Amino acid sequence: MGKKNKRRRKFRPNQQMRRNPKTGKVEKFNGKKPRVEKSNEDLQQTKNALVPGHKSTGFIPKKPQPRFRPCVCEGIDIELTNMRLLDLLKLEKRAYNEDSGMNTYMISLRFRRQHARHMRHFREFLKDEGVSFIEV
Repeated sequence: MGKKNKRRRKFRPNQQMRRNPKTGKVEKFNGKKPRVEKSNEDLQQTKNALVPGHKSTGFIPKKPQPRFRPCVCEGIDIELTNMRLLDLLKLEKRAYNEDSGMNTYMISLRFRRQHARHMRHFREFLKDEGVSFIEV
């Protein structure tokens, strides 16, 4: 039939190459190795070992619940904290109040969570100062 070309390329021209860490040579990369299939019994045993509670819930890691730590500021520290939070609140979005015809400050959920420790005395500060705000 026809002659075979003796100068054939070893690899395809766009073949992905990688350095083999064991041999130190550059070889063609064929992708991931095929997974070895486990039997259903082995899978069931590993699932039962990892899963707390019911079989069908899947693995749910236990996260430590965050503790709420109230503010322990006193005196001038509270005033400084309130002023700092008011400056941060001024950078947040505002809402238009149709009744008063003015913009009011919106305390978002993110802001409340981030400064949850100080929100009790910060709300009182806003009411005393006469600053209109809404919590969204």
